[in-house]
Amino acid sequence: MNKEFWLAALKRAGHAFAQTALALIPAAARIEAVDWVTVLSTSALAFVVSILKSVAIGMPEVQIEQKQPPDGIENADGGDDA
Repeated sequence: MNKEFWLAALKRAGHAFAQTALALIPAAARIEAVDWVTVLSTSALAFVVSILKSVAIGMPEVQIEQKQPPDGIENADGGDDA
């Protein structure tokens, strides 16, 4: 997991935080009636879950570099790439 992975994971988690907060705020009739502790704690949980999911199952938008042998070098099984 490189810097690109963590930046993408944080961006995704930030989106999850914001979406969760926006979904919970309209539940109150007035802005003064919003239970901000619930909104922030539920949004923080969504942030953590998003990071854990990114670590556990990866992110398709971040390509993991695979080390390839230089051209002309045989694979471990003795075969040639070509």
